[in-house]
Order: sequence, then C-alpha cells, then structure tokens
Amino acid sequence: MKQEKNDQTQPKNSGMTTGPEKSKVPFFRNVLFIVLLGIILIFGFWARSKIQATQADRQLSQLVSEAVGQTLAHVAANPVFSQTPPAGKNSSLDGAVLSSTTPPARQPTPSEGLSTFASIPSLATATAELCSPIDGVEIQELKTIISQPFNVPNQLSDLGHHGVDLGSYNFHGQYLYEVPVQAILSGQVAGITVNRPPIGNVVILETKYDDLPLFLREYLEIEPDESLYHFYGHLLDEPTVEIGTWFNCGEQINLLGKSQTVEAHLHLETRVGKSGLIISQMAFYDTATTDEERAEYLWWRTSGELIAVDPMSIFQIFLEQEESLTTPDH
Repeated sequence: MKQEKNDQTQPKNSGMTTGPEKSKVPFFRNVLFIVLLGIILIFGFWARSKIQATQADRQLSQLVSEAVGQTLAHVAANPVFSQTPPAGKNSSLDGAVLSSTTPPARQPTPSEGLSTFASIPSLATATAELCSPIDGVEIQELKTIISQPFNVPNQLSDLGHHGVDLGSYNFHGQYLYEVPVQAILSGQVAGITVNRPPIGNVVILETKYDDLPLFLREYLEIEPDESLYHFYGHLLDEPTVEIGTWFNCGEQINLLGKSQTVEAHLHLETRVGKSGLIISQMAFYDTATTDEERAEYLWWRTSGELIAVDPMSIFQIFLEQEESLTTPDH
C-alpha cells in the first residue's frame, strides 16, 4: 500500500520546477518593472520641465506686457509742457500740445554707439575741420573737463541736461575762466541772448549742410535742407555780434564766464534742425521773463524741431576718423 501511494504521488512531483529555476521568474519580472519605472520617471521629468518652461515663458510675456503697459500709462499721465510755438517756426504745431508720446522724426545715435560708426567706409577718406570750443584745451582733452554731461531722456521734454558743461578749476594748473570761447565749426550767428535766466549770455551759430564736414553729414544723417546749430552759453560778456555774422572754425566768439550761474563753465549744445532759423532771445524759470522768451525757450528745447545731439559724440567721431587717417594700413 505504501508503494502504491508513492507511485501515485510521483507524477505530481515530476512536473514541478526546482528551487533555482523557480527564482528566475520573479528576478526577470523585477528587472522589467525597474526598467519600466525608470522610463516612466524619465518621461515624467521631461514632461515636467517642458511644462515649467512653458509656464516661465508665459510669466515672462505677462511681466513684459505689464511693464510696457505701466510705462505707456506713466508717459500718458505725464505730458510735457503745453506750449504754442512762436508764429512762423512750426505752423503745423500752432496750438498743439507737445506730447512725449510723439517722437521726433529722427534722433541721432548717442555717444554710447559711436564705435559702430568707425566702420563707415567714407570716414577713412573724409577731410574735416572741427575745433575745440575752449582756447588752450585740445579736443582730446575736453572729456577731462566735463562738469555735467549730456543727458536728454526725451527730445520733447525740458528734463535732463541738453548740452555738456565744460569747466575746471585746475586744468594743467589753470582756472578756466575768462579764456576765449571758440567756434567749433565755421558758421553764421543765428541767435543771441543777453544775460537771461537760466542760460546767461548766449551766441548760437548755424553751420549749413554745405559747410559741414562729410563725416558729420553722415554721422548726423543731415539732409541738404538742414543745419547743425551750436549753442554757447554762460558767456562772460554780453554779445555784441549781429545775426548773420560769420565765424570761422576756431575763431573767438566770447570769453568763458558764469553769467546766470555760479560756477564758471561753458554750456555747449548741438542741435539738428531746418536751415535758416533765427532764434530770438530766450529765457525761463524766472517771473521776470516774458511770454515770448519762455515760448522761444520751450520751442528750442521741447518742440522736436531741433534734435539735441551730444556734443561729445561729435568730438569723439572726429577723433576716430582722424585716427583712421593717420593710422597706416596693415
């Protein structure tokens, strides 16, 4: 009986796997599970990074849009002076409010971008005549006597500093006061102001297109019907010249002074505008000034008809083209 029972149970045991063979099944199953889990995790991280990048782009776009909107709202809420220009200067603007949201037709590149002009081919062959505005100070030395630089954030606003102030208590041991102020370019007198606030004694010269050096025509993108106007302020003596008086480059205009200011310096401005303008006496920031003087002051500075240019950028581009002429080809 025992033998028969063993014979009956034997077939059941003959079909079963041994211990080592049976353990292979869960091993491979575990490996497959780990591989699939790794693939799922990698895909999950990839998808998450894509979603985060998309959200970041959307947030950046939203921030930029909000910043632009706030800037436009600020500009709209802070218009510049409302002023009617003098008759005959800009009939299209008569009675109009000068708005900071309407930019001038063209604005020359600021001095920060001067290096781009060094590649202009015509500069290498241009001949130029440009003079220092202060006797005894070379053009390359002007940057060492800047007491206040050019800063015009908006051509249609009186804010900022519309020229460059040049002065020094110790320029090579010399106090720059009562020294000759010279014409930086040949031109004729286009404006005179006699000791009015805040600019003091002023002479404005006009250099027409045909009298401008080629490199300046190209740098300023001046049209044939335009001129470069150069403004000399805080002069020592009241001007005795007349409208139309001609000055050669380097010729003395007046003396460096401190009319209507405390510290002796030359306030130099350069502006591009239509040729043939006559600039009447101007003044501002004082109850003793007349309506006509204030209107002229605002027209000169905020009408957009005369585009302010950094005078130092003109001197810098001149020095660059001079260097290109003296540097031998390699």
